[in-house]
Amino acid sequence: MASISRMHALGKNTMYCIFNENIHTLDRFYHLSSTLSIDEFRATTDQGTFAFNITNPISGKTLDIIADRRASYLRNYFLRFPHKERKKVKIIVMELSGALQSIMYALFPHAKIIADKFHYTKLVRENMVQARINCCKQLKNDSLSKIIKNNLHLFDQYKERLHTQKAWYRPYFKKHMTNRQPVEAILELESCEELQINYDIYQDFLDILNKPNSDYKKSLNNWLNNIFDTNNQYYMTTARNFRKKWFLPILRSLTYTVYSIRNGKTIRTCFNNGFIESINNKVKLLKRNAYEYRYFQNLRKRILLHLGFGYQII
Repeated sequence: MASISRMHALGKNTMYCIFNENIHTLDRFYHLSSTLSIDEFRATTDQGTFAFNITNPISGKTLDIIADRRASYLRNYFLRFPHKERKKVKIIVMELSGALQSIMYALFPHAKIIADKFHYTKLVRENMVQARINCCKQLKNDSLSKIIKNNLHLFDQYKERLHTQKAWYRPYFKKHMTNRQPVEAILELESCEELQINYDIYQDFLDILNKPNSDYKKSLNNWLNNIFDTNNQYYMTTARNFRKKWFLPILRSLTYTVYSIRNGKTIRTCFNNGFIESINNKVKLLKRNAYEYRYFQNLRKRILLHLGFGYQII
């Protein structure tokens, strides 16, 4: 619109007024699909700080974008669909939100919740990060603490994916080492014993996610039981949350598979919010290019036009 305003010698505000008054996005009337992926993103403050994105993760289509994530707003929105239509929804992929989970169960009686892998892996990684930070604070060797901080990305990665062939010079160890070797050398130190325990718990969880497994339920239970038995202070809250509220949704994310179609190609993958996160990233770019939006309806209109939805010129 800024380019068009320069071409026709009009002010930007005039172009925005023309856009708002004459471009009208069509009302969204659609049938609920058997699989839904839902997520929130920061929008505007005139209707709700966080808007709600609804997509079909299998077909890769955005179904609708609504103004608010609050329970009352979501209920009013989804209750406009008849009960027969809401019964068709079998799977809902979502982040770890207890309040949102309760709403989805109430609105969609036959739906099964699947937790997004990124979000629950992030929780476990944050526990590991807190253990690493506390270890660095307790170390009396400042050089060792500094080398852990400088290589923190190595501790967050899955150990099986760390480079074992290409070596770099490590000043602290005064020799060339691969990415895996300094991690192993640091964890073997007596002063880092607590860090090693928490690192092993984190890597055991990544093993469950990345290695083929014939019994994910048993492996996940064993991982949780180990935390409860050792009464680990860093992972205890997360473990209780997983066991009490999210055990089945996490288990489904590990065992359920889906065949999605992207650009004419059939891809076998797990249920996740990868597609909806990419849409949220596009929304951030649109907001940045526009230097933010004041009104949600203008933001929603711009997003739907960018995604290729139909519009009318009034």
